[in-house]
Amino acid sequence: MKEKIEQYKEILNKLQVLQPPEEKNIFSLGGKGHYENPISDILAFYLDKNEEHGLQDLCIRSYIECVSKSQNTIKSLPLDQFISRPCREVVTEKNKRIDILIEGNTWVLIIENKIWHNKNNPFVEYEEYVRTKYNNKTIYLTVLSPLNKDTPAGWIGVSYDEFINTITNNIGRFILGSSLNKWIILLREFILNIKSELRLLTMDNQVSDFIEDNIKKIRELRDIEKSHCEFIFSNANIDDDLIKSKDIISIEIMFKTKNDGVLIGYENIPSSRSSTPSSYVPIMFVGTDGKLRSQLWNGRVNPITSKETVNDGNWHHAVLVVNKDIQVLYLDGDKVGKLDGKINNLDMSKNQWGTGFCSGWGFTNGYWFRFKGEIAWVRIWDRPLEEEKIKHISQHESLSIKEDVLYLYDSKLKPLLRC
Repeated sequence: MKEKIEQYKEILNKLQVLQPPEEKNIFSLGGKGHYENPISDILAFYLDKNEEHGLQDLCIRSYIECVSKSQNTIKSLPLDQFISRPCREVVTEKNKRIDILIEGNTWVLIIENKIWHNKNNPFVEYEEYVRTKYNNKTIYLTVLSPLNKDTPAGWIGVSYDEFINTITNNIGRFILGSSLNKWIILLREFILNIKSELRLLTMDNQVSDFIEDNIKKIRELRDIEKSHCEFIFSNANIDDDLIKSKDIISIEIMFKTKNDGVLIGYENIPSSRSSTPSSYVPIMFVGTDGKLRSQLWNGRVNPITSKETVNDGNWHHAVLVVNKDIQVLYLDGDKVGKLDGKINNLDMSKNQWGTGFCSGWGFTNGYWFRFKGEIAWVRIWDRPLEEEKIKHISQHESLSIKEDVLYLYDSKLKPLLRC
């Protein structure tokens, strides 16, 4: 088995080399970096040589340079003869929308922007509309897309990779001739985001060869991951209805981590990677910012949150004390804060430690948020623990107190679970 594990480690190390970590950007942080409409809005802003970004005709000239590789006549397009600024969402007679339209004295340029969706737009209708309305002008129909594949007949394809490289090659004179402003920084962030999206869409030969060479072991790793999840869920369950039936209770845990995840959760269906509960609360979790958060459901998401981070690799002791309409969180013997509001556990009868469902909860992964660390013990008490007792437990790491304990997981009595 040791030899197998070394083989798996070697494969994962190779994969890490093939996929180095990406630089974050302001678009990816919001999780909307792949949306075509905001990307088209920003694109139209930079294509407008009269906008306040100060980059003049950098982007429109770079785009035309890309188009000219397919249609040489566009090189002579007079950029100083703009009649309109780039227009967004131009509505046709049949109520279809053209992404970007730019009009000059003698020409019209259409840009259909594609990121994730297939090229299934009504291109024929777009063309009919433009040729009818601008029948006395030269019309350039173009599609800007990640891979420049399957471009409709009569349209000119431009890949984002080609467009970005052209902008990068041409931007030097603008940066040298002006001070660094926010619009240049935003353009850089925009380019980073597009590159990130392209990376998700493409697979080069190196990655393809890697998968083909290691497909058997990749499948074995999937099976191991599935078995691991089943083990976690089957060994971490707390008795049904134990928390749901109580509004006077203390929930205690001893843990350490350098990462994040749910320490104790409860839901209205059994925990499973393939399940999606309709009622759920991560009772206690270490957020992606390293802070401890805790609450039972009182009608809104508003967990008590520690000021300090707890993902420092040291052991921490946490207790959530619930007394009807008051919740108090203690961390390492000290009171963190309290939360008012009547407890309503809804239909959440399933409880477990080491994972929990978190959709809609901040500083989580928005799904089953598995704890990555070690748990020494979990105790659920049938009463609100006093502050003095909490301090004593925290300082002495006492595991001998069992009175009023409804549930006990003790790593000294059971194998330590390393989640």
